[in-house]
Amino acid sequence: MITDAADWSWSTKIVYACVCGSYFVAKRWRWIDVDKRAREAQKALRRGPVDGQCKDCGRFASARLPWVSLRPGSRSAQLILASSHRAEITRVLQLHLEWLEARTEWIVPWLLQPELDFAMSGEEDADEEDTNPGRQAPKARPIAVASAPAREPARRAPVVIQSPVGVKLNDEFVAAVDALEAEPDEESVELEAVEVDEVDEVELAAEDDDVELDAADFVEADDVLAAVIPAEPSQEPGELVETVVGALMLDAGGVRVTAAMNPHSGEFWRTADVKMRPVLLREYGYPLIGVRAVAEGIGQRAVVDAVVDIAEPGTEDLFLQLARQFHVTLALVDERGAPIDERIISSDSLSRNASMCYEGARGMLAKQPATDFEQALRRLAASEIDKRLTPAKYPVEVVDTIELASPARVWEALDFLDDLSKKENLTHLLEVEGLSVSAYEDLRRRVLAASVEFGLTPATRFWRRVIGSDLVDNAEDWVGKLVAARQRSVDSGVDDLSQVQAGEAWHRIRDLCHRKRVSEPAALKSVFASDSGKAPVMRMRRSTQPPVSASGEIGGDDSPKKPSRRAQSRGGARIRTSGVDLQNPKLRLARATDILSGAMVSPQALGLVFDALDEFDIGELLAILPNLSELGPKVVPGLIDKLAAPRRELRQAAAIILGLIGDRRAIEPMIRRLVEERTSVWIDVARALGSSGPRVIGPLCDLLQETPARERDFAVKRVARAMAEVVISDGDDEGGPGRVAVEALVDVGDPALSGSAREALATLNDVRSAGEMARGERPLDEDTVVRGFSRLAYEAITVPEMEVDMNDLEDIGG
Repeated sequence: MITDAADWSWSTKIVYACVCGSYFVAKRWRWIDVDKRAREAQKALRRGPVDGQCKDCGRFASARLPWVSLRPGSRSAQLILASSHRAEITRVLQLHLEWLEARTEWIVPWLLQPELDFAMSGEEDADEEDTNPGRQAPKARPIAVASAPAREPARRAPVVIQSPVGVKLNDEFVAAVDALEAEPDEESVELEAVEVDEVDEVELAAEDDDVELDAADFVEADDVLAAVIPAEPSQEPGELVETVVGALMLDAGGVRVTAAMNPHSGEFWRTADVKMRPVLLREYGYPLIGVRAVAEGIGQRAVVDAVVDIAEPGTEDLFLQLARQFHVTLALVDERGAPIDERIISSDSLSRNASMCYEGARGMLAKQPATDFEQALRRLAASEIDKRLTPAKYPVEVVDTIELASPARVWEALDFLDDLSKKENLTHLLEVEGLSVSAYEDLRRRVLAASVEFGLTPATRFWRRVIGSDLVDNAEDWVGKLVAARQRSVDSGVDDLSQVQAGEAWHRIRDLCHRKRVSEPAALKSVFASDSGKAPVMRMRRSTQPPVSASGEIGGDDSPKKPSRRAQSRGGARIRTSGVDLQNPKLRLARATDILSGAMVSPQALGLVFDALDEFDIGELLAILPNLSELGPKVVPGLIDKLAAPRRELRQAAAIILGLIGDRRAIEPMIRRLVEERTSVWIDVARALGSSGPRVIGPLCDLLQETPARERDFAVKRVARAMAEVVISDGDDEGGPGRVAVEALVDVGDPALSGSAREALATLNDVRSAGEMARGERPLDEDTVVRGFSRLAYEAITVPEMEVDMNDLEDIGG
């Protein structure tokens, strides 16, 4: 412990983003020994503990950040804050303790508990050293432009300057840093500012002597990351800025949005009703992912969009936090950085939306966008508020307000739900308008439940949502309920469907029977009996449900279609053409779907589909999983082969579906895969084994006893995970067969067996939590990607998710 230091002052270096657009290295004081550095302490009270001067515009660095004022002689310390930090005391104290952890040799009791003092000026005073504070910047780097309201004449708006993370530095910049390190006690160092254009041109990987600083070397979490400088002509003092692009960051206190605006706009935001949601904006040529805040009040709306670059490493951590809990601090500041308002906005229901936005942005980035992040950001900033807030073509209210009290009203709701759930529309609702995934699922469930009650069959896209729910036991049970409900409505005289709608309702039940290979009930056959003496059951000329287009083409138009190949043939010729189609990237998903949903699926056709899966991209693979899962035991041999596929996603998908099917034939292959798998896919294999129940305990024990001694520890860990999954899948009851089977191994003589059993029982809570997160039953809390493939696969098979194009494929028939 150091108690007799000559100077207790302590500073670090940061890269400061000047309002003129230049970047320079500045000194940030953490501690200032007031007895030794009274001048620095006075300057820190006026403009914050940052020293440095911009070479381009002459401005001195200014940022009202927390710092510690020390008087070692009197053994006292004060933690100095600006008044704007009153709501962040706990976070600032935490930062102070983190500073001490970095300098453990300096820890003394009076530093551990400093007094709090809000002594920094609320407004910046003119600095006597700033001889030219107002000199126009020769070169600005606009990151985003806050556009003026559309109703006003065009004028240049303020420029939001945002400090980037991960700037690549050239030799000149590194030399400046070296110079500062060589003279750490100098009040300022002459630095040649690095032009931003030059910085961006440097390729870090191409030059061995480049240096990449961590994000913390640029700005601390509590630094001012955005500022507004007036452009010419300036805004009118009373004019409301309707759209602003803010700064989005992750700090010790969580996710934070900082937006700079004029005082009039700030006052509107301070009193308005503000709603916030995660967004993925796809229309600007590059995926802009972030948070959107919308303020409404007195007939006026305003928007702050704070977005980040999906390609930056820190974005994953930021959205991981939002996926755990959507909890955002919105901080509004004026042009000088003084606080206007700060509020915390939370919504647990939007956590899944954040995951969805992140995954969507990753997928869009992989398709090589036509533009880059900054170009897209400028396009966003230039867009008017009406464009940003353009609603979806089919809003959720069109369904939510329908009273599901009669067949005709439910028919209307089903039609609207069909339109609302199409990919383009639903994507906008979930990624832009902030409709929570859970709210959409609740709405869909209410409508589908009403459809069962009144005997109406929804569009094909929703079939597995009904069969996979507690509304029906299986397809046969569903058909029976539909026929009984239809007949009940007709017999009671409450059926208010038109004649055409009533006929179409019967035809759709019949289609369900044919597609799901269910025998038609006698009551349904009597409706269509030709000798019944009744008029033929009418059918709509063109169904309101989305039609399937011929030859597996996804999406359709009104041009004439060729007859469905399913209607033409189900024999060898069909298989031969399918083999060709399955190699065509434009047709393979539709053709595979067509084969798997046919009335008869031959082993030869299944073989062709499994061979084609190796070429499917992730989106296509997720789209086909429900069809594979529905075939049950028929697909088990093909899935067992895929446990050893070169692609990780295929191995994962195979393990997940095999676990859901629960076929005995898959137990031995999955046990072998449990120890052969070298990626985290082994966890999915362990979960799949667990779903088979206590019958896998014996084979798992055999595996351990056959494992060589040098590999025993490795195998024990994996077998323990599978045993824990057995206990959990069996209900985790004290007397449950799964728990009893594992507990019986705790005291056996073989240390590998007893060790696996003990670890399985000790890790039940963690294993249960991981399974619930993978299946989407609880918010994510993972340290890897926000939403991995296993979660996407479970959602595609068992949990309502955003529909994909292949769900538009239907064969209505005549």
